Amino acid sequence: MTCLAARSRALIVQTGTILSKIKKLLSKQKPNRTSLKQDEIFHPFIEEKILVGQLFHIQALLMNRYMRNDMDGYPPFFWR
Repeated sequence: MTCLAARSRALIVQTGTILSKIKKLLSKQKPNRTSLKQDEIFHPFIEEKILVGQLFHIQALLMNRYMRNDMDGYPPFFWR
């Protein structure tokens, strides 16, 4: 019984180190999603450079202005 317990402990330790190595490799290869949000683009309607992460917020503000009749039309944003 003790031999079986020692083998299972060794297997658990080996599995743990293998999993930690796999996690480390995957974390290095995972694309950084925040880098896309930090990219700047030019918004043609407001004529300013904005961060991609702010794009949906800006479009929501424009939709809100259109729904309150502050604007004649909603200016959609087309990604190029």
